[in-house]
Amino acid sequence: MGAAGPELLVAIDLAGGHVVRLTRGEMAAQTVYGDDPAAIAAGWQERGARWLHVVDLDGATTGQQANAGAVERILGAVTIPVQVAGGVRSTDAIDRWVGLGAARVCLGTRSLDEGFLREALEAFGDRLVASIDSRNGEVQVAGWLEGSGAATEEVVRRVAEAGVARLMFTAIDRDGTLQGPDFAAIERVLDVSPVPVIASGGVGAAEHLSRLAALGSRDMGDMGGMGGVESVVVGKALYSGALELEDALAALAGTARTAG
Repeated sequence: MGAAGPELLVAIDLAGGHVVRLTRGEMAAQTVYGDDPAAIAAGWQERGARWLHVVDLDGATTGQQANAGAVERILGAVTIPVQVAGGVRSTDAIDRWVGLGAARVCLGTRSLDEGFLREALEAFGDRLVASIDSRNGEVQVAGWLEGSGAATEEVVRRVAEAGVARLMFTAIDRDGTLQGPDFAAIERVLDVSPVPVIASGGVGAAEHLSRLAALGSRDMGDMGGMGGVESVVVGKALYSGALELEDALAALAGTARTAG
């Protein structure tokens, strides 16, 4: 995170080749926003997006790269950095996305496998993000369909100790609701994370982003490192029109958008 505040990552969630948004991760609660993911990605770039967060939702649940073609087309359609997530369960999968131009790759389910995580970090370093998806304090895996039995804060500590450069935290019960992030859960993560955090889930208004921006870089003291909210993933609010991209960027930068 720089002086301008946390970065904004525009979410592009893929299911069946379409760009969709879910509510609380439920595939049955799905809204389709388009059938040309590459064009939508290029459109966000043209409007001023500086990062994209692309998720293969089908891959997240099955472990197979079901929307690989769509992700590949997105990577070829934009020049801004892209963070890829969903169904990444092997070093071969990470290598593929990095080779195709992904700036970062998220590990969700496999981030709980400490041996695999350390092996992947040795090969890919700060290109990896540990994605921690939580419901009622428990980390969820397999596309949020299964509980891991592991407490959120404990997983945060473990992935940080393994050497991840950053982690992404999603409060599942807020995701896609527009009701606001789970600030209490985010602060609990920040209290134990010595690495920067990407906050995801629930953003529905500019004031939500302003509050997240206030949780910026913090010295973790005896824990070492600098934690804090480094960036924020926003999806449904932008697609539904609840929040304009320009207003979102301004809120994170701590500036008021000038009309006209």
